[in-house]
Amino acid sequence: MSLWVSIVLWICYFVQTSQKMRSFLIGLFFFAGLFFTAGCDLNAPDRPAKPVAYTRHALCRMDCRNINESEVLEILQKGKVNERKSNASTKPCPTEALEGRSADGQKIRVVVGRCDDSDKIITVIDLENEYACSCN
Repeated sequence: MSLWVSIVLWICYFVQTSQKMRSFLIGLFFFAGLFFTAGCDLNAPDRPAKPVAYTRHALCRMDCRNINESEVLEILQKGKVNERKSNASTKPCPTEALEGRSADGQKIRVVVGRCDDSDKIITVIDLENEYACSCN
């Protein structure tokens, strides 16, 4: 957006235009900026895409709790961070607990290790239902 502001200021400063033309140009660039950023979610978390790996434990929990990989990826992209369940000092990979609702309505927590080379899914939890899983 700062590029748009720079262009408008440059035009208004260096180009000899009437007051009406300046107002028109400012309005034009304002609406053009809104148009081009309409599809952007400015509140989306800054999470670059990395390869995702699943631990054996996470795969077992997902199977037991009827949670598939697309639901996990959805929570990774759109989930909210639960700071109380996250731990930035975990070694070798800081852990982050993300929570949200899947497309089918399950309230899910995904605990992911944010490693340098990949995101490692440690466990996946259905926050509203108890399951008798036998994962080791």
